Amino acid sequence: MSFKSVVVLLLAILVTIVCIQNADMVDLKFLVWNFPMSRILLIGITFLLGGAAGYLLARKRKA
Repeated sequence: MSFKSVVVLLLAILVTIVCIQNADMVDLKFLVWNFPMSRILLIGITFLLGGAAGYLLARKRKA
């Protein structure tokens, strides 16, 4: 396994642990809208959006 694979695996495990420990409902307020949702879903979406943004920015620099 490469170093990058180990880091990604450890990060995924940590995010999973945080999600499991934060399973309650929260209110997401965005501008004038209010969305009740599970904190697990909010953390997961935020993690995926951050990963996608990092991937796209890193990919743009290489080109």
